[in-house]
Amino acid sequence: MLISRLNQGLGILILMMACSLPAWAIEPLGSIQIKQDKMIVSVLSNGCTRVKDFQVLVDGDMITINRMKKDGCRRMPYWLKLTLPVALESDDDRYFIRNPVIPMQ
Repeated sequence: MLISRLNQGLGILILMMACSLPAWAIEPLGSIQIKQDKMIVSVLSNGCTRVKDFQVLVDGDMITINRMKKDGCRRMPYWLKLTLPVALESDDDRYFIRNPVIPMQ
């Protein structure tokens, strides 16, 4: 009985944590190119996507690109190339991208 209540409480906690982040926070990428001071990425847009809608986080060797504002336009989605500013230590370092990369079609 106690274990069942603990599992139920844990399930509610996990659900609350999952709901606290918007579904569009970590942006899927179609392509990515990393330079010393910028990243060129392809993201899906419905027509209202802008550079200012994104935040690039660098934590050690991990890079995460978050979409901070959802694209509310209703156009058919298309791949949009954006140049995002980023401060990296050097071109010689190895970095990992946290975002999923999906095939561009």
